[in-house]
Amino acid sequence: MANVATFRLEKSKSAILTAARGLKIDDSEARYISSLVTEERGILYTLKQMYYGDEKEGIAPNQTFINAINKYDKLWDVASKIEGLICGTGIHAGGVVFTDKDFTESAALMRAPDDTIVTQFELHDLEAVSMIKMDLLSIEAADKVQTTLELLIENGYITPKETLRETYESVLNVYQIERTDPKMWDMVLNHKIISLFQMEQQSGVRGIALTKPRTVDDLAALNSVIRLMAPDKNSEAPIDKYTRFRENPNAWDEEMISYGLTDNERKLLHKELDITNGLSITQEQFMKLVQLPECGGWDLQWSDKLRKAIAKKAPKDYEKLTNEFFARVKEQGLSEKFCKYVWRVEIAMSRGYGFNGPFVEYTKKIF
Repeated sequence: MANVATFRLEKSKSAILTAARGLKIDDSEARYISSLVTEERGILYTLKQMYYGDEKEGIAPNQTFINAINKYDKLWDVASKIEGLICGTGIHAGGVVFTDKDFTESAALMRAPDDTIVTQFELHDLEAVSMIKMDLLSIEAADKVQTTLELLIENGYITPKETLRETYESVLNVYQIERTDPKMWDMVLNHKIISLFQMEQQSGVRGIALTKPRTVDDLAALNSVIRLMAPDKNSEAPIDKYTRFRENPNAWDEEMISYGLTDNERKLLHKELDITNGLSITQEQFMKLVQLPECGGWDLQWSDKLRKAIAKKAPKDYEKLTNEFFARVKEQGLSEKFCKYVWRVEIAMSRGYGFNGPFVEYTKKIF
């Protein structure tokens, strides 16, 4: 086992800044030019897309950017050559890789500056040579749970068991918590529970204020939806749409009717997405949607390709799957209105980020 290395690349924005430093261009001017580079769903446009446009992606040349970068001799040429080069290394926050043979049979190792043994390949290349990569993350809440147990023992409130696990399970185990206690959910709403996963960030604070969760499933759904972005610049933010549908259940049906969906098609989506108020916000949900016969009945292998294309922000893979999806829609004579709604409204919401959904009731329904 070894830690996974990361490689920092000079992307379009940083390439401009690096080139400007070498050409002794004023830093504030360089930052202004780099700020003109467009970002869509967390992915920066390349310098070529900004300068020449990209007809295939529907991107027009940005004249403001062109005029700004052309003010400085050689800036465009140098930045273009720097873009895409590796400019630094690091250690993946939680990634480790496993092999049952010597690493040198398929990859290589090196030492990080802090002496940690890391791979010489990044995670995608490691997977390509058959390595198994896993993310092992820890959270501050685990330390706080242990400290709480130690204080309870120290002050005589509980008697320690033989192991820390047994002590935890006898006192603070998740199954010991009354999940429907209104007082607990009032504490969630008032942010009196510290280390509530992801809810200490501004997006989580806003999400709680908007949706007022009262169940674990509500909280799980919120944890998923706050990570998502609108399918395009003109679309409603997922958290706002989720809140609107949550407050007015008829609003989702009104949207589906506006897209021309039939009663049976709406019932089908209600069955799959009621738990998340009409939004497909998790990997399991969009994988299950494309496996529906009404959406082409794709197998698990294909739906997992979709999951990877979304989770790994791979636009070319996503475009390929989009073409395959609609080719089958036409080939099988499926409802174009229904499939367009599923793909371009529901699934497109997750494009760029796929979060797994540990919903209690959803899990019960499946198993």
